[in-house]
Amino acid sequence: MNTPLVSVIVPVYNVEKTLARCLESICGQSYQNLEIIVVNDGSPDGSFAICEQFRAKDPRVVVISKENEGLSLTRNAGMRAAHGKYLQFVDSDDYIEPTFTARMVEAAEKNYADLVVAPYWMVIPLASSKSGQRTEKLFELINFVNDQSNMRISTGMLNNVLADAQARVQPPTDKGRRLKIYYMTQTGIKPPNFVIFCNSRELFHFSYQRYIENQLRTVFGLEGTPIRIVIRQKGDKE
Repeated sequence: MNTPLVSVIVPVYNVEKTLARCLESICGQSYQNLEIIVVNDGSPDGSFAICEQFRAKDPRVVVISKENEGLSLTRNAGMRAAHGKYLQFVDSDDYIEPTFTARMVEAAEKNYADLVVAPYWMVIPLASSKSGQRTEKLFELINFVNDQSNMRISTGMLNNVLADAQARVQPPTDKGRRLKIYYMTQTGIKPPNFVIFCNSRELFHFSYQRYIENQLRTVFGLEGTPIRIVIRQKGDKE
């Protein structure tokens, strides 16, 4: 597999409690060809000192410090400083698995993709008994997320939603060619996996795929689980 440079952009603001774990997970990636751009958005806490610690021990880390301007402008500052073929965004209160970047690059290179979107897991720490917090609602949420992850939806129901979605927002066109979506079916759970069959994968813009995903989440209540959608066209092998 090719190993193009990946610029990992981490916006930072008042995250001294989670930043070290985030940066450790990035520096520890099995994919080594990284440019790790950490942009401090004027944090008044100890975040900047943590950024400097990681810059001192890993030469791939680049630290940018600026006045507070908000998340969007902070990410933009990181993008301006990036040199990689690919940009990867990691929020400073998140952390990633050791092979995460390698799998994202592999998916992008194999599929000539402009954008790769990955599922995620939400980590919910149990409340301390000393804090006096109740855990009943927490377990209710865990059960809710588990139910969503295991949800099965009939092909008929899926295609009713698909038809309604296309009636509201027409599929995209390119140079006189219009995307035709034939049908959708579910192929797995944990998380829910769906396959959409169409006339041309190239015409299926990622923004329209995100629109279909949002329709599925809205209609079936899939708010607490990742969703995986695979686009196939006539002639694809299983």
